[in-house]
Amino acid sequence: HIVYERGNPSETTMRIFNTLLATAQKEPLQKDVQFYSAVKTLKILHEGDYFKNESGDDFEWPEGLKSFLNPADSLGLTPHEDKELAINALGGCVYLLKNFVLDQQILGQKHFQEYVPPDVVFSGEKSTVVEGGLSTMVLDAITINNL
Repeated sequence: HIVYERGNPSETTMRIFNTLLATAQKEPLQKDVQFYSAVKTLKILHEGDYFKNESGDDFEWPEGLKSFLNPADSLGLTPHEDKELAINALGGCVYLLKNFVLDQQILGQKHFQEYVPPDVVFSGEKSTVVEGGLSTMVLDAITINNL
C-alpha cells in the first residue's frame, strides 16, 4: 500500500510508483482532510484511546514516538522540527487505519520504531549520507529479473 498526499509527488516519483511498484495499491489522500498535518496527527493520537496506560487512566506517548515530539511541549502536541514530515506521513497512515477500522488494534500495540536507511549515518543531530557506498546491496525481484 502506498499512501501519499494527492497532487504532491512529482511526476518522476509517480513514474517510479507506477513502474517499479505497479502492483502495489496506491492511495492518494486529500491534504489535511485525509492526509493529516503533523499537529492534527498528534492531536488525534493524544485524544484517542491508543496510548493509555494499563489502567486506562493516564496517557503516555510510546517510547518510539517520543523522539519525534518537541521536548519544549510538555503535552507532546508539537512535532520536533526535524521530524515534522515523519509525523505528517504517520497522519496518512492513521487516516487509513481509522478508515479500515484497524486503528485501535494496530496503534494500540504501541510499537513504533524509527527507520534509518542503511546508507545514512548520524553525527549528532544532523544526518549524512555515507560516502563510498555500502558494503551490501539489496536486490528486489525486478532487479534480479533484469540480471
